[in-house]
Amino acid sequence: MNQIINILFSDAFVRGMIYFLAFASVFVFVLVLFPDEQQIAARKRLGVEDETVKPNKTPLLKWFYPIYYACVPLLYSSLFPQWAAAYVEKKRPQYQKDLIRANLRNEINPDEFFSFKVVMTLFSPVFLFYIFGAIGSSMSPSTWIFSIIGGFFFPDLWLKERIRLRRKAIIRVLPFTLDLLTLSVEAGLDFVASIQRMAQRMEQNALIEEFQHLLKEIRLGTSRSDALRSLADRLQIEEISSFSSLLIQADQLGASIGDVLRAQADQLRTRRFQNAESAGARASQLVLVPMVVCIFPAIFIVVLGPTLLNFLAQGIF
Repeated sequence: MNQIINILFSDAFVRGMIYFLAFASVFVFVLVLFPDEQQIAARKRLGVEDETVKPNKTPLLKWFYPIYYACVPLLYSSLFPQWAAAYVEKKRPQYQKDLIRANLRNEINPDEFFSFKVVMTLFSPVFLFYIFGAIGSSMSPSTWIFSIIGGFFFPDLWLKERIRLRRKAIIRVLPFTLDLLTLSVEAGLDFVASIQRMAQRMEQNALIEEFQHLLKEIRLGTSRSDALRSLADRLQIEEISSFSSLLIQADQLGASIGDVLRAQADQLRTRRFQNAESAGARASQLVLVPMVVCIFPAIFIVVLGPTLLNFLAQGIF
């Protein structure tokens, strides 16, 4: 009996129970808050959709959606500090543009993104505290501070990385897409009809998604020039801005769109080759640093080491 009591009140057992209860509470919390995917799919098939549930496709946003969605009303409550509310109001237009550039316009809005930042600020130190406790260590005050700061700025870094990757994906497929547009236009199709056919036949990518959004704006009554300007403002990519400007000028002057598209595709392909050559030149220069620091000392030791040892053994030095 005494052995059982000692086991129940031992540090290892108490710590294990704390971790188990923490895991169980988080599991139950997530199970209660997260929506039932099968129920949502059934409601969509019946044509009855829940407006409070967004079709989040990004895993990170999908995991934390119930938490940061529930925290959005706090941004407009009296408990939220005035200086924080002013910061949110100042950053809201920029985050709106960044979310559009990252293709998250249908998944999260600026207010929810600010709430997501608050959730990550609270989640990061708790997660690190759990990890440090699991390995039998403790967090220092500086670690607490850095975890809070890192959690607050992590969504910004994550959003910028998504924008960078999407920009890179658009630039990669742009020359090939312009070649297909050129062939379609020269075959007799209208520019809008060519984009529509490409959107139906080509595999989905970042550029095709933006072209589909362009088609939606045109169908809603926006002129082609205004839709192209909106495309350039939405993506903020130099190649897309140049492409849109040339098409707008060709439309205003009555020039052949096929020739403009072909010239633009050749220019983009040449620029991509030049960027690849410059990246190769930079790589050959950057490789000198690890070569001098890591490889050359090892070569000198292997080549000159035995000779120096012989000199030392003979008393020359």
